[in-house]
Amino acid sequence: MKDDKLYLIHIAESIDKIESYMAGLDFSAFMEKTMVQDAVLCSCEQTDCCWRNDCHGWVG
Repeated sequence: MKDDKLYLIHIAESIDKIESYMAGLDFSAFMEKTMVQDAVLCSCEQTDCCWRNDCHGWVG
């Protein structure tokens, strides 16, 4: 990882996004909304991808 501080900032931003996507949803509502599921998974995958340092987006 080029810069651990940038990675930690990225994690915090991803968590904030996920919390906003999930606001007001219980598990049943989450399971009914595939767009929210996709958004949450995408945020998780982007963070993992950057951690492995093979992401062609955020850390290049």
